[in-house]
Amino acid sequence: MATYPEGNPGVFPVDPLTPVGQFRLVYGDTASEAYDPDEPGFQNFEELSDAEITQFLAQGSDSVSRGVGLLYLALSGQAAKQSRSIKDNDLSIDWTKRATDLRAVAQMWLDAAD
Repeated sequence: MATYPEGNPGVFPVDPLTPVGQFRLVYGDTASEAYDPDEPGFQNFEELSDAEITQFLAQGSDSVSRGVGLLYLALSGQAAKQSRSIKDNDLSIDWTKRATDLRAVAQMWLDAAD
């Protein structure tokens, strides 16, 4: 358990009427845990803080779809840095396609924003 404002603080419950809440719902980052001690109105979300979401929305001219697309572009960049293919006897792990897949998802969201 984290102490507020550690982790990924965000308004809880998620408000679907706000751009941050809409972004969180569309992207699927809704899992959270309470702070210890409890911080009324806030929880620690699994992936993104409200501040991070606000930045993606700002970069996307306040478009939820464009903001989500920009997040997926950022994730594809991280995946590209971690790209690896490992083989050992009959075990095989291939992370070389993750960046491409995430870029495709990003493009889908960016196209939807247009």
